[in-house]
This record gives sequence, C-alpha cells and structure tokens, in this order.
Amino acid sequence: MHNETIFTIVTPGFNQGKFLGQAMQSVLEQAGDFYIDYIVLDGGSTDESVEVIRRREQILKDNFEQKEIDGLTYYIPKPGSPYRCKGISFRWHSGPDGGQTVAINTGIDLGKGNIFAYLNSDDIYYPYAFQAVLDAFSLTIDGVTPEVVYGNATFTDAAGGVIGAYPVRDIATNDLGERNHISQPSVFIKMDTIRKAGNFNAKIGNSMDYECWMRLWKQGAKFRFIPAILSSTRIHGDTKTNRNQMKIKLECLAIAEHYTGKIPNSWKLAFAQDASFLGILSSKVLSGFNKLRSIFIQIYSPIYFSFKRSKVEAEKQRLFKD
Repeated sequence: MHNETIFTIVTPGFNQGKFLGQAMQSVLEQAGDFYIDYIVLDGGSTDESVEVIRRREQILKDNFEQKEIDGLTYYIPKPGSPYRCKGISFRWHSGPDGGQTVAINTGIDLGKGNIFAYLNSDDIYYPYAFQAVLDAFSLTIDGVTPEVVYGNATFTDAAGGVIGAYPVRDIATNDLGERNHISQPSVFIKMDTIRKAGNFNAKIGNSMDYECWMRLWKQGAKFRFIPAILSSTRIHGDTKTNRNQMKIKLECLAIAEHYTGKIPNSWKLAFAQDASFLGILSSKVLSGFNKLRSIFIQIYSPIYFSFKRSKVEAEKQRLFKD
C-alpha cells in the first residue's frame, strides 16, 4: 500500500457514549480515494461506550469483505454501502490509558497511515472532509507541498445543532503565537512530520493541540489552510473546555511564552476574561454591553496577569523542563 493514501484517525474517549456513535460514523462514512486506519482508544468507560464500539465493529464484520493488507484487516465496502472509501481498518481498546494525551500518542505509535488526525469522542467530521484534505495534500503551490492541512470548523450544541463558527484564521497572515487560530479536529498532519517533530506533550492535559501546532510552526513545517468546513466541536457541560478554563489558559500562556519569548496581550485578555472570577462575572453582569465589558477587561487584564505571573512561570517550568 506504499502508493495509497491511508488516514490514521485516533479517537480517544472516556464516558462519552452518548456522542461516540456519531463521532465514529463521521469517520467511517468518509467517502473518497483513500483507506482509513481507525483506532478507538477508550479510557475504561463505565457508560455505553464499549457497546457503541462493539456494535459498529460487528457491522463491519458482518457486512464487508475482509482483506489482509500490511498486517491489518481491512473491511472493503460493497457498492451501495454507506461506507464509501477504499477500505477501513478498525482497531480498539478499552482500559485505563493514562489520559487523553497518552491515548493520542499511543494511536500515533500504532498508526499505519501516512496522514494523521485525532477526533475526540464528542466531535464530528463533515462528509467529504478527508477527500478535501487529500486534495490539498496532493497540490503543490509555488513549489510548496504542505505537511499540515487545516480547515474551517463549527461549534454544535449537545443535540448537534450548529451554534457558531470556530474563529479559524490562516496562520500565513495571522500570528499563531497571538491566539490559537486552528480548530483541533480540522487539523491533518503527515505522519512522517508528526513522528519527526515528536508526539504530543504528555505533560499537557488540555492544550496539547496548541503546543503541537506551535512546535510544528516554529520548526518550519509547511501549513496550508483550506476554506472547507471539515469538522465540528461539540459544546456541552461535560467538556474539558467548560470545566478547566483556568488550567487551559495557564497552559496556553506558558506555551506561547515558551515558543515566542513573550506573552501577547491577546492571551492576557483571554486569561482575564475566561479564567478569572471578575472576568466571568462581567460576562453576566455586562451581558449586552459588549463595549463596556471590553473596556473593563482591557483595564483589568494586566492587573490580573500581574497576580498570576508566578503561576504562568511555574506552569512553563512544569511543561517544558526536562
């Protein structure tokens, strides 16, 4: 399969069974001229996750021709099947795994594909996302062939309804050190590139994606933005994003300073707005008064940051000290 494109997709998950089936289907139903090496790594869920995984595995076993290719069993879709790629390899494991970042790295180590991405168990890909990515990887522009392809993304609510667009920006013209302009599930990386750069930083529990993008960016990896909407991130009460704003922002400030030597005002503003008591309170008290709230955050953010500076430094030492 040396001349074939294989997408290694890793889905880490833990007790997200109510969303996991939709995430898996969005991978399995991708259509195009490629194979999929799909790895689901469940952290030992106690909900319906394992049953959801087994049900989809059984569908593959019962309805598709099996073919051994390079040491993996691929399920070859039949004409008229909702599975419309060239073939799907499906592997999974459930048990304690050391957390999300460790699970993603395990998937990279196990992967047999030449393009890597990971999809969290509560997110989804849009149809034909993989083919759009493959087309972008195949295109050389001004002598440059990309090593990282990323696209637009949306936010959905718990029920799957679209509630907004992720603020993706082309980092060719927008400084990645200023903010994370890239939506994680809309990122696809050549497997050789991620392995050369090193896996995700296992010390980072929330913002390991931003650290990886920054590391690749600073190492000179060739990024290409495409305007297609590739994925959607689900916003609900159980997400780490909702629960861990203080930790997330500390990580992001530490990452930005580690790779750029400074902490931009944009990250300080986000820190005060999203992770401080007064910042969160202002979003409620000043709801509907966006200009007034913006003025308050601009004044308050350097004061708040000055009190938290030592915490950012400690976080930077924790994440990057050998």
